[in-house]
Amino acid sequence: EVSDFSEEMMVMRGFTERRLDLFLQSMRREGIERIDYKAILTPVNSRWNSCQLYQELKKEHEQMNSRQTP
Repeated sequence: EVSDFSEEMMVMRGFTERRLDLFLQSMRREGIERIDYKAILTPVNSRWNSCQLYQELKKEHEQMNSRQTP
C-alpha cells in the first residue's frame, strides 16, 4: 500500500477524445514537461483516494512500458 508518492498525477474530467488530444498536443507544444500518470475521471476511479489512483496508474504505466521494451 502506498501512503505517499513523488510522481505527478494529472486527473481530468469532461474531456472528449478530441479535446484531450488537443490539450496534450498543446502541452507538448508549450514545452510543458511530460506527466506520465494521467487519468480521466470515471464513475469507478472517482471513488478512489489519491493513493489508490496512484497505484493503478503506476501499474498501468509499468505494464505499458514493459511492452515497449524488447
